[in-house]
Amino acid sequence: MKGLDGQYASEAFCLEASKFEAINLEEPIRQDRRYDMAICLEVAEHLEPWRAEGLVADLCSFSNLILFSAAIPRQGGTDHKNENWPEYWARHFKRNGFVPIDIVREKFWNNDDVDWWYSQNILFYVQDGHRTTIFPADQQANENQLTRVHHKMIRA
Repeated sequence: MKGLDGQYASEAFCLEASKFEAINLEEPIRQDRRYDMAICLEVAEHLEPWRAEGLVADLCSFSNLILFSAAIPRQGGTDHKNENWPEYWARHFKRNGFVPIDIVREKFWNNDDVDWWYSQNILFYVQDGHRTTIFPADQQANENQLTRVHHKMIRA
């Protein structure tokens, strides 16, 4: 296990120094190994739009399985620079050979213990060649129909 996050987060995490690295997320991220899963939750919208393609490519180089979420337009939040629809992110993942799997949102949608923006935005992306070894064959989501707006966002 290794955690990477922006330099602002170095003191926010209580991980051993060998398990966490504060980095500049606007720069390409290089790792010398691959992981079982990469997780990037509600980070991408804080980076400049020009960084989106590179961030996704970096994530795809870390693992065959990625858990990803990013704020949608008008979701709101602190210092959001690139709020985009899930289809936008799916296109970036597709260029890297990854397909969306939408099995998490339904489980969390009405769970008040999970922040609504995770329930709204979270998707797995799996490298297409590994899809059926990780998920049942019928689990691939339609990459053109991923947008869902949570009722709590509408009320906010």
